[in-house]
Amino acid sequence: DLSVDVRERLSIELADCVVFPSKYLENLYLRTGGFLPRRHVFQPYPTDLVEADLLETQFGKVTTLVFYGKHTEHKGYFDFCQAILDLFGNPSYEWACAKIKKIVILGSTAPDERLFKLKGIEIECGVFSRDEALEKLHAFAPHSLVVMPYKGDNHPLSTFEVINSNSQFLAYNAGGLPEQLPTELHAQVLCEP
Repeated sequence: DLSVDVRERLSIELADCVVFPSKYLENLYLRTGGFLPRRHVFQPYPTDLVEADLLETQFGKVTTLVFYGKHTEHKGYFDFCQAILDLFGNPSYEWACAKIKKIVILGSTAPDERLFKLKGIEIECGVFSRDEALEKLHAFAPHSLVVMPYKGDNHPLSTFEVINSNSQFLAYNAGGLPEQLPTELHAQVLCEP
């Protein structure tokens, strides 16, 4: 909507100071969008994650794959579904697929119909309140891998929700998400889209 775009540009360019919480967002507005604020600063959200906060030794074997996000291209929902289908369709990964018993989609009430054709796999899905979703993340944590294939989020707070649930996770190295994690952990939890 052009009127929203105009209001957004005016708000940023007429503000006394614009605060960007991630370099991704700063680059998006200043370089890609060509916005010209009077003054801007970079101020990350006040989080203090260190490697020890992300390392957990109480994990069991992964039996559940969880998608946590909206049913949109931007959140990587379609990438997630295709990756699952590719994984289960590749005989080289049969040993890994045999350990997976459940696929959970937190953020959709109409998952890809092809997922229901996977033999022996329970599919759970739904759109939940934030509290309900967090409860589910905590319940699945010991035996799940949460997949967050977000393609361009500025600063997805869901990253912290997943970390706080003590879940193992895998995310795209895209958008502002990598800025939320200690650099030394990128190779362990981030992958290229």
